[in-house]
Amino acid sequence: MSTSAFSERFPRFSAAVGATHLPELPPLLARWTLAAGECATRQDETGGALVLVESGEAEVSVHRGGRDWIVGHIGPGGAFGEVSLADGGPHSATVTAQSPMSLLVLERSTLAMMKRDAPAAAAAVQRAICHTLADRVREKSDQVEASATGTVAKAPRGALATLAALLFSTGA
Repeated sequence: MSTSAFSERFPRFSAAVGATHLPELPPLLARWTLAAGECATRQDETGGALVLVESGEAEVSVHRGGRDWIVGHIGPGGAFGEVSLADGGPHSATVTAQSPMSLLVLERSTLAMMKRDAPAAAAAVQRAICHTLADRVREKSDQVEASATGTVAKAPRGALATLAALLFSTGA
């Protein structure tokens, strides 16, 4: 994938990496494809990769109290796996493809190689991962607040906010 195509597909992540280091990233990403029904990650299994959704849709679920709970959906431009990449721990959720998916994957070993060979680029990628984590925490906090108070969730962030801004901007 070209740098410009990557930047268009993942604008927030690309902006956080920055123009200086963005060209170094796409060649380092592995490509995965999933058929509908396949799991990209399983809750409580060891992870270690950031997964960026190029195309397709996935359902995010957690198993609690003997039952599976759907907690979200991820589509093109979305990301998952950042928590297990950041801390080396197990996945906090199961991500199951609902349609055929094309994914770009940054493995922990690739990030380690970047830290060794291109520390400034690795720092830029880590900054983008932090932005992804922050977006996720804010989104879930807004959902919890809305659920607890019976109000409407706050304005969307990340890719949704970018899309909303494009759709509803007045050009002023």
